[in-house]
Amino acid sequence: MTKIRCAIAGLGRIGSELESDSKREKPATHAGVIHRHPETFIAAGCDPDSSKREHFRAQWGVNALYESLDDLLDQEKIDIVHIATPPETHLDLVRSAVQHGTQVIILEKPVASSLEEAEQIVSLQQNRQSKIIVNHERRYSLQYQHIRKIITEQTYGSLLSINARLYMGRKRALHQMLYDDGTHMIDLFAHLTGDPLKPISVHKVHQGTCAFIFGECGSIPISFETGAGRDHLVFELDLSFTSGRILVGNGYYKEYESKESPFYTNYRSLIRNEKSFTHSRYFSSMFEEAVALFKGHALVPVSSVHDGLSALKVIEDILQTN
Repeated sequence: MTKIRCAIAGLGRIGSELESDSKREKPATHAGVIHRHPETFIAAGCDPDSSKREHFRAQWGVNALYESLDDLLDQEKIDIVHIATPPETHLDLVRSAVQHGTQVIILEKPVASSLEEAEQIVSLQQNRQSKIIVNHERRYSLQYQHIRKIITEQTYGSLLSINARLYMGRKRALHQMLYDDGTHMIDLFAHLTGDPLKPISVHKVHQGTCAFIFGECGSIPISFETGAGRDHLVFELDLSFTSGRILVGNGYYKEYESKESPFYTNYRSLIRNEKSFTHSRYFSSMFEEAVALFKGHALVPVSSVHDGLSALKVIEDILQTN
């Protein structure tokens, strides 16, 4: 069987280096997921940093390494391109990939560093044959797939509200927090409810480094707190249903069902169900879809470039709302 040829642009953390983190679920990087899939292999990589290229060569045994994606695609036949570089480089790299006729592009979030560039990326895809997956990885996670099914099937009745918290970094500016990590949260709101977040009010505190965001996804009220100042990481959603509750975050999942109360007569209490997830398969499931797109077994990705653009539009609305 001829294996699918993959190339990675950006050989840093998410491209390769995080695979060495012993605490992370594997695969944790683009190189790791390609290496583990039975139908694919790493044909080439590129990065302007020579030390990253040499480290990549030593770790993965790849010799076809280049400074730029243009040089790589001029020399190599590639089926799937992984773009794992900072967002300000995405437009030029996507343009290079589509001009070289790459069939599938996996693009790290956020789609771009500005709405204007994100819209140009959407236009590039519409005018060419390339299919773009945006790596909003939680769309592919088993936990969030399970939650979406619960919402759709109304297992615990109607979803009544979502409260969310995101803290990542003590000194990061609010716009950095929203673009770098908040894009995951904003995208999840839309993915779980079926409607993009519409910000109604934004209350900024602590000299504008933190924000309390209130809005709606369709008819579902959303409260979202994010900001700097913490020495720990929190990515958490608290979903309230008519007859249940789900609390989910990085590394934990708690599901509760309304039952006859063991504490009070004639009342009902939330009792925890023994539902857990050993693995999320977030990277594996995303890449399996990329392979399916390449083989023509899938037409529209779960996480499309249009979804990525929608998340950036919401973030810009938040930043401009007072």
